[in-house]
Amino acid sequence: MQNEVLDYVNLNIDRISKKIISEKPLFNISRSVDSSSNYKIYKHIDIKNIEILLTDADRTSDIKERFENAICIQEYIKKQKDDFIALVNKCDLDKLKEIEEIQKKFEKKNPFFVRYEKNYAWQIYYSNEANKYFMLCPTKEGDIEPLFYLIKKRIEGKDGVIYVPICNGSYSEKILSNNQISDIENYLWLFTKVWPSSFEVDEEAQYIVGETRLQENLKTKYRIELNNKEEAEKQYTLLKALFVLTTESSNNYSFKPVLNEDGKIVFKYDEYDINTETLDSFVSNQTEGRIVLKEKIKEVIKERKTKLDELGLILKEQKETYDAQKKIIEMYINCKDSILKKIKFYFKMNKKEKYERKNKIIEVVKEKTKIDIDSEIEELNIQEIIKNAESQVVEAKVKYTIDDLIKEFKETQETIDELKTVEADIKAFISKKNNFEKRIKNAEEYIKEIEKHKNSLFDFFRFVGKNNLLSLQQPEETIKEKKIEVKFNLEEDFQDLALKADEMQRNELSIDECNAVFAAYQLLPSINSIVTKKDTYLIDEQFDELKKEYQENIKNVNVLGESAEEYSSIRYLKNVKHRESKRNLFSILQFNEEMTLDEFKEKMRLFASLINEAYKKITCFYTTPIYYDKKTKGYEFGSLDPIELIKDEEITKIYKITAKMDTHMLYFSNIIFYNNYNRTLPVGMDESSSVIIKAGNNKKVSETLITILMEKDLFEVVPRNISIIEEEEMF
Repeated sequence: MQNEVLDYVNLNIDRISKKIISEKPLFNISRSVDSSSNYKIYKHIDIKNIEILLTDADRTSDIKERFENAICIQEYIKKQKDDFIALVNKCDLDKLKEIEEIQKKFEKKNPFFVRYEKNYAWQIYYSNEANKYFMLCPTKEGDIEPLFYLIKKRIEGKDGVIYVPICNGSYSEKILSNNQISDIENYLWLFTKVWPSSFEVDEEAQYIVGETRLQENLKTKYRIELNNKEEAEKQYTLLKALFVLTTESSNNYSFKPVLNEDGKIVFKYDEYDINTETLDSFVSNQTEGRIVLKEKIKEVIKERKTKLDELGLILKEQKETYDAQKKIIEMYINCKDSILKKIKFYFKMNKKEKYERKNKIIEVVKEKTKIDIDSEIEELNIQEIIKNAESQVVEAKVKYTIDDLIKEFKETQETIDELKTVEADIKAFISKKNNFEKRIKNAEEYIKEIEKHKNSLFDFFRFVGKNNLLSLQQPEETIKEKKIEVKFNLEEDFQDLALKADEMQRNELSIDECNAVFAAYQLLPSINSIVTKKDTYLIDEQFDELKKEYQENIKNVNVLGESAEEYSSIRYLKNVKHRESKRNLFSILQFNEEMTLDEFKEKMRLFASLINEAYKKITCFYTTPIYYDKKTKGYEFGSLDPIELIKDEEITKIYKITAKMDTHMLYFSNIIFYNNYNRTLPVGMDESSSVIIKAGNNKKVSETLITILMEKDLFEVVPRNISIIEEEEMF
């Protein structure tokens, strides 16, 4: 390997080429910013202008230690020849050639998202004092190939550049200032809740790269490219404006970052797509809309205050009525204390003029209450009023600023708050009115009962002795507590869900049921043909495919069969050791060359029956979004991770169901893919994020078009427009 590498780079360590001779530049370490972990400055650097230094410290050591220990390459080869030979032996020629190929591509194109894999291996620094670049190669690192790439290119002596990050580089501020870049990162974090990265390339372009969430568990990368100061200022103004609106409106203005059909980031607010071109019209239209809404709300407040005054009068009359009724009832209750008081109350009730006056009050109140019931005040839907007012706004003829919009927004909110206060007063008055109605009705019934016994003193005395006071209070309403939903987050909850699902399926499913679910991973169309009694031709097709596959595989079968794998060495599942064998479809099917189509169909019937039983046993653990791309009356593959579906370029729409905690499904957890005879199988879902669900009867709720950037390679991304059809379960 030593000779191969040296020959490839054309390096003679006994006669060092003058072309690689380097000198250690002046380097003011005290004012150098070591941003080697960030790599935010990328440049195409002329290879001839890069000095090559080697240091025994690794790249995580302090920059001062690395630089002070560094020596030029020619000195290192002469003084530490054995160490250099060790480096040569450590160099992987194939990896070196890969670097060469990728750097050729970098001459024509930059990586779309600027950064690239193992960019940290290029430890390139810039000395302001010497106006030179230098490589500070850590000899203890594993990735030594960039050093030999640089040696090779220096010896070739041809004009050429490399595309690399500058470790201690700082922004040139030709396009955006440091403060503006920091602000943009803060603004984008507010909208996406993911910190973006800002890159400068050759002092000619600024890139902001990040991720934004489109829906639950569905994210996409984005890239903002700024090629000149004017373009950058517009983008900065846009983000600052939306940030100010969001914060000044206490998040009432909420902007969702999404991608348009061309893959460019825009900010969604209701039906608006806001970008640098549409910001002005959005601000003006929103300001005009707030003015119109404010005036509309003021009109409604005036109307509702009139209703409030009417309710006040009704309450006043109800109170007077109830007080009159209460006085009669209190007199009746007090008369129970002595015979004298009973006689006195009896004769007072029988005085025609007094009783008729009280009775008249009762009748008047009853009539007024009746009128009030007939003209019931409806509860106001404030959100509906706002929506209607906004829909009537025409395009603004006056140009407004963000300050104008914030001012109108705050004034409109104050007006809306006033309306809410009036509505709260109306609700309180209506509650009191209803309470008084009940009390008046109870009191009226009670007084009527007294009136029935006023014809004879003996009957009245007997009635008083019964002690049958009616309730004058309105019963309290019971408040039901709402259950808190636990929503599934793919990034945070997947491991927990995977453990629970695998443990449950190990406990609940038999070996035969696990075998059937595993078979469904490849034979679901055939199993569905049995379940739905449709598309039976699929069974024939899959049987023929299995026969061909069996004939190919039979040639390579070990004489021990499954035992060869069962007793083999330790295996790994996501870096966890185990000694379990994978389930084998042909073994589960007991497939052989003599198997007939009828026998295969019988197996499918058995599997369908087993899956039906297994499906009843397993349910969802969270309120979980499940994505799928087909709908039949039978079983379907769903995925917890929508990106897994979207990777298929032919898919243009996917369905989404939010499964509740009582929804049945089967998980493709580890126990489905592996036997566990030795009890060493790791718990989880390490092979797949798929599930089996029933989706045929689900009902469409909404449809949303999203755009997501799919990476074809390091240099090219393709915007994929996908329809997300949201459905709900129909039991």
